[in-house]
Amino acid sequence: MWSPRLFLAVALFGGSTRPLLADVLVVDASGAGDFTDLQPAVDFAADGDTLLVKTGTYGHFRLDAKGLVVLAEAGATVTIQELVTDTSISNLGKGQMVLLSGLVFRGLGEHADGLCLWRNTGPVRVQSCTLLGGDALEYPEGDGGNGAYVCECPDVAFTDCTIRGGHGSDDGDDPCFGCQLGSGGYGMWMDRSTVTVNRCTITGGDGGSSPSWGGDGGDGGHGAALDNSNYVAVDSRFQGGDGGDSSDVFPVCGRGGAGLWVEPTSVVHELACSFAGGKAGSTFGGECADGQDVVGSVTSLSGPARAMLTERVVREGQTYDLAFHGAPRDAVYLASSPATLYRFLPSLRGVHLLAPIQPSSRARTGTIPGSGAFSITVTQPDLRPGEQSRIVHTQAIFVDRLGAPIVTNLQSLVVLDSGF
Repeated sequence: MWSPRLFLAVALFGGSTRPLLADVLVVDASGAGDFTDLQPAVDFAADGDTLLVKTGTYGHFRLDAKGLVVLAEAGATVTIQELVTDTSISNLGKGQMVLLSGLVFRGLGEHADGLCLWRNTGPVRVQSCTLLGGDALEYPEGDGGNGAYVCECPDVAFTDCTIRGGHGSDDGDDPCFGCQLGSGGYGMWMDRSTVTVNRCTITGGDGGSSPSWGGDGGDGGHGAALDNSNYVAVDSRFQGGDGGDSSDVFPVCGRGGAGLWVEPTSVVHELACSFAGGKAGSTFGGECADGQDVVGSVTSLSGPARAMLTERVVREGQTYDLAFHGAPRDAVYLASSPATLYRFLPSLRGVHLLAPIQPSSRARTGTIPGSGAFSITVTQPDLRPGEQSRIVHTQAIFVDRLGAPIVTNLQSLVVLDSGF
């Protein structure tokens, strides 16, 4: 039986390992901040800084070999988009971390991914973001972009995200006899990476259609696809994109995408997820194939998922709630850390994402009542002198009435100086 004494983590408001002199830079399209667009702010920022982004629409940015927090202000709507480019995070070293929180990334045009993660040794955390692959603009054979593309990254976690592949191009009002119309992009495409998703919705893009001119319908994109990768999915929904229609007898319609496509070189575990293939397109000449729910091997972990919910950003001295959702009589243990590290632990039925730091402690938070949920109210202590921001990575472990533990989703809270 698992003992809570074995769960090591620092107290909820433990000290930060980030430099005290790390700055908070305000990005505001209206001109009221330090920068009006993200790329100049990224270029100026030092490793460990926080970019606090106000409501507005911004261009995509490239972040290379630099750890940063890019954070939408509480209540702000922040959209990051630019034609035929994508936001990329690349070449993070050991000890560097990127947190993206509360942002909308939108690819514009064929093959434009919402977010590209490339060759990062350090951890990448994506929380409460929307990632949209570009809808194809090129006529007639443009493919949609991926919502997220992850390559050669050993430590990536997505929490509470909506991720969708872009749609393939239609033939519009111009004739395209015999053309193969564009395929939908994948919601997520992973190659040689280790990734977890928790409480996410991941959808493939729809294939392009030929409403009147006899082109072949494009295939729907897979919800998620992975090659030579390790993947842990918890409490998430996977949906393949629909195939495109064809309007003539001889052309063929598009196939539906798979909810999840797993190459034999990959290892996948899931807990409390759903998978659905996309619908095939229609044609006068016959039927096409619907997408399969899952292609490849997946290991299912037992039991329902548990969840913890809280704010993304608060100021020092602010009061906020932590909410816990589980089964009646679950005991809840809460811990946090200023650092994050990916460790898949089958005994916890999930991925433990808190780095072990000394001194360590645990906090018994409460017991889940018959309603299945309870919350606690917390007042955030003041930051130390000279400290403009702090990250508090928090997870809970629920122990059910049989003594079996289940780890929750990660919540990465950014605490800001009250002057921002």
